[in-house]
Amino acid sequence: MKETAVSLFLVLVLSACSMPKAKNEESILYTDSIKFRTLIVETINQKEFQFSYESQKFFGQEYYVILNNDQRFNKLNDLYVRGRAVRVLSEKEIEEQKIIAHFKYVMLQMVGDSAYVYLHYSMRGEGLKGSFLFKDGQWEVNKVSFFDYK
Repeated sequence: MKETAVSLFLVLVLSACSMPKAKNEESILYTDSIKFRTLIVETINQKEFQFSYESQKFFGQEYYVILNNDQRFNKLNDLYVRGRAVRVLSEKEIEEQKIIAHFKYVMLQMVGDSAYVYLHYSMRGEGLKGSFLFKDGQWEVNKVSFFDYK
């Protein structure tokens, strides 16, 4: 009896190991939450903003700030980009703390593996409008344009 149970167990284990993987198994690894976080990192990492990040250090702001105008941002306070913390603050907190540089995501829409982002970065009155594609676990720029909004 014991040998039969062990044999049956081994047959089941080996059968499960040899089963083909689901076609969308890779996409299961990347939840919307993970895609959202990596999209935020990708937008902050855009090279056109890098000079402004260095400038904000002179004002004593060592972290990135995102205006909390979307409930999805509430889960980003443990996020780091390029070794700097990301803080999500309300408009009142930004004013009270006299934050000079912050991101305001006017629109951030994700549909499947595509995303559209429209944001303002207050440091120099710069903005980004663009579309991104999620491939191989990361966001790639499809089309991005930068503009002055002040």
